[in-house]
Amino acid sequence: IPIEYFATALTWLSHQPGVDPHRMYVMGSSRGTEAAQLVAIHYPDLVHGVILGSPSNRANFSYPEQGAAAWTLDGKGVPTERNFGAAPYVNGPAVLQDELIRGPMLMVCGGLDSEWYGCPFAHAIITRLRLHHSTDKAVLYAYPNAGHAVCNFDPLYPFWVPAGTKLSFEMGKTPLSSSVV
Repeated sequence: IPIEYFATALTWLSHQPGVDPHRMYVMGSSRGTEAAQLVAIHYPDLVHGVILGSPSNRANFSYPEQGAAAWTLDGKGVPTERNFGAAPYVNGPAVLQDELIRGPMLMVCGGLDSEWYGCPFAHAIITRLRLHHSTDKAVLYAYPNAGHAVCNFDPLYPFWVPAGTKLSFEMGKTPLSSSVV
C-alpha cells in the first residue's frame, strides 16, 4: 500500500472547511499503526500527532503474500521484518523511526495480546524515543489483562463476529496502568 495514498487523503482533508490543518492526527490500530507511523514520519507537515492501538515498532511483511513489503514509499518497498513472530528490537532496517514524529504520541496496548507483542512493541518505541532524545511527549496506557482488541478505541463501533467464529484474541478488562515518557 503506497504511503502516498494516506498523504493525498490528509492533504485533501486539510483543505476542507472547518478543518484545522495544524491539528491533524493519524490513528491506527494493529497493522494500521505501521501506516500511521510511516505517514507521520514521512509527512511531518501533514501530521501533528499519532494515536496507536496495539502498536508495532517496525514494518512487517505483507499479508497474505508473506515476505513482500506491505508498504511502499516513492514506489519502493519499505524495509520489512520478515519474521512476523520475532520479538521487538530497537534498531534495524525495519524499525520505524518514531523519533522523527514531530507531535505527541498516545499508545494503548494489552498485556495479554495473543496476536503479537503489542506492549513490548510500545515499550520498544519508548526506548527508541529515549535513545534519540526525542523531546515530544509519548504516553502509553498498558492494560495488563487486556488483549489485542484493546485497540478498539470507539465504544460505539460494532464489534461483530460471524456465528461460529472463534476469536484468537481477548477483549479483556483491567484497571489502568500508565507510563509517561
